[in-house]
Amino acid sequence: MRISRLRLFLAAVLMLASFVVAGPEPAYAGKKTYEDKKLGFKLRIEDSYTQTPPKLTSDEAYIVGDWYEDSPKYDARGLRPGFQVFWFAEPKLAPPVPGAPPPAPPTAPGDPTAPTPPGAPNAPGGGVGPDGPARPDEPSVEDQQKQFREANRVKTFDEVLDRLFKYNVRLFGPFVAAGDRWAAAEKDKTDSKLTYEWFEVNAPSRRKTKDGEKEPPGFSFVARLTLDRPQETIHVGFLGSCASDYAKSFRSEFPAIVRSFSELKSATDSRNEGAQQDLSDDPVKRRAEIKKNKVIKDWKCVDTDNYVILHHGDVDPSLARSIGTQIEAIRAQVYERLFPPDKSITAVSVVRVCKDRQQYSQYGGPGGSAGYWSPYEQELVFYEDQSNKKDSLRVLYHEAFHQYIFYSVGDFSPHSWFNEGHGDFFAGHNYLAGKFVPDVFQWRVSGAKEWKRNPKRPPLKEWVNWTQAQYYGRNEAKVPIGANYELGWSLVYFLRTTRKPEYQGVLDRYFKSLKGAVSRKREADEAWAKRIDDWKAKQKTDPDTPRPERSATDAVGTPDQWLKRANEEAFQGIDWDQIEKDWLASDY
Repeated sequence: MRISRLRLFLAAVLMLASFVVAGPEPAYAGKKTYEDKKLGFKLRIEDSYTQTPPKLTSDEAYIVGDWYEDSPKYDARGLRPGFQVFWFAEPKLAPPVPGAPPPAPPTAPGDPTAPTPPGAPNAPGGGVGPDGPARPDEPSVEDQQKQFREANRVKTFDEVLDRLFKYNVRLFGPFVAAGDRWAAAEKDKTDSKLTYEWFEVNAPSRRKTKDGEKEPPGFSFVARLTLDRPQETIHVGFLGSCASDYAKSFRSEFPAIVRSFSELKSATDSRNEGAQQDLSDDPVKRRAEIKKNKVIKDWKCVDTDNYVILHHGDVDPSLARSIGTQIEAIRAQVYERLFPPDKSITAVSVVRVCKDRQQYSQYGGPGGSAGYWSPYEQELVFYEDQSNKKDSLRVLYHEAFHQYIFYSVGDFSPHSWFNEGHGDFFAGHNYLAGKFVPDVFQWRVSGAKEWKRNPKRPPLKEWVNWTQAQYYGRNEAKVPIGANYELGWSLVYFLRTTRKPEYQGVLDRYFKSLKGAVSRKREADEAWAKRIDDWKAKQKTDPDTPRPERSATDAVGTPDQWLKRANEEAFQGIDWDQIEKDWLASDY
């Protein structure tokens, strides 16, 4: 499964929903002490709590503590008790310099009264700053991602709460804004005499329902306090959650954790600046930063030539070794031979192995899935299947292909039929005596046979052009995601094993077309960047040198056009009715 940013956001919301709390009558906090010397705080939590590791990206860097209750007895309604600590640092304004002019009032983007920034075309002094005028051309993919991240970055604790309760009314009842909830909040003090505010959502003693109306299944305890430091004000938020079935127990336990919170005087990174920075693109630095900032207690890190493998300490050591060996082997023996990249892949591929399904779910794994690759979060995540460890490796073969093809094509994902179909094709491979041997992926056989006969299945020519959303079940034909996976595997298996020469080049032509389009875009961007650099260099001696214009010949199309062309070139000259008939008549 290749997971999109939207799916990750929804998964994260559901993960937050599994953290419900309560509490006015604090008993005692657990005996296990968690201490963060960089940020400068500590608290006590229950021994049965397991910590959820931080994401690789900086999007959720405001979550500085994340735990869940690991006991299986708390599985009611799919909500597992958990507790999170949030950290928002607000820098203090520097005192005014005597005699200095007052700062200009802030202006909204696009405000005509806004002062012209240095380097803009109409700026005083010739209009050229150190980097020249602002570029009017379309931002790069990397810049667009940064802009998207910044636009969607959570900046306050209230935003966290509003997102949680707004998108989870089924769990917590009608939405009430955090600001309105704080208006009715109560106050208390921690053991170190810090004042905090708190409120409950769906407290057992306060819930009122009409006749025949069901009580919301979720319960939360929410608290906040402020730390005053010389250079910044720290806003600390606390969120505990559980199923309402256990609210009576946890509305004592969660407040006790808040009461145990105390400030350390040894803070070295109190604004959480290290976590707010994205990992370096340099492979060597990136590996070092992952080990330094992303490996928490009870987790281990293993380096291989192309991968960084993060796994929980409870994962079977033999499985961890097999992952390192086999992921390198399948990449060298299978992926790279079938899908050779135009240029060397330098990206560090990260694989995270959770100890079980529960930990996988708490980290953000979509319900019903066994693993996922997220280009946005930049890691492949799956878990050890205790009942069948070979199944864990088959999930690895599938997801590792998504990760490889993304980097191989050039930070871009193919159509889902090609992407998911190949993932399942490789999941059927067997690792024998150090070699990968193709075989039938038995998970998909019966379903594929059934759906090939199902009249709801759309024509092949239409189906191969489906978007990821359609493939994942949002289609007018009402074909569910599982059926599309089965059909995708069946089609790729047919095209990989057919003896009919007219079909044998379809998959290779698809990959070459898509890879070529992405490569041309990259080359055009590099050439344009060089022209801009040359222009900047000339301006240092001749400020009147005109800025170059990007000509129409630089246009290389859009991603949607690349995908459409890839399908067209892959199936060029092939009779659609005949290939569909031959595919449907095949054994699998």
